[in-house]
Amino acid sequence: MSKSKLMPTVVLSAICICVVALLAAINLFTAPVIKENQEKKVQEALLEVMPNGGTFEAVDIVAGLPETITDVFVSSNGGYVFQTKVKGFKSGMIIVCGIDKDGYITGTKCIKSQETNGAENILPEKYVGKTLADYESVEIIANSTKTSDGYKSAITDAFAAFSILTGGNE
Repeated sequence: MSKSKLMPTVVLSAICICVVALLAAINLFTAPVIKENQEKKVQEALLEVMPNGGTFEAVDIVAGLPETITDVFVSSNGGYVFQTKVKGFKSGMIIVCGIDKDGYITGTKCIKSQETNGAENILPEKYVGKTLADYESVEIIANSTKTSDGYKSAITDAFAAFSILTGGNE
């Protein structure tokens, strides 16, 4: 192979190696900042759905919890916050639900959604103060049946997980 044909390959390879090294160096400095910001957002969401929760500690997912439960946090006051991933109109709706030690919903929030009409942002206030006995009385939002059903299934799974983690004492 002639030098004129080999040179572009060598130059392009050198450029690629430099770019990879530069991206790795940038990642080295930005990864901790990104992680810290994500943890801050999680803490803010936890305090939003359980304002009197104090501090929160992540709990390992135990066998028997509904498959939709992706994260569990216990608060210093004995309540739990559950993060669920459910399907509404589209899949990937992430709902956070706080349940205090007495079994009352302290708050809910949709933190990620691909829903089209925003019903997932209206539903949270309807569940505050509800218990296992009466949360199903929350009415669906007209023209948002799948979103409402997905949201309700997240609450159902949060109560199921709460029951498992507290030994059925809600």
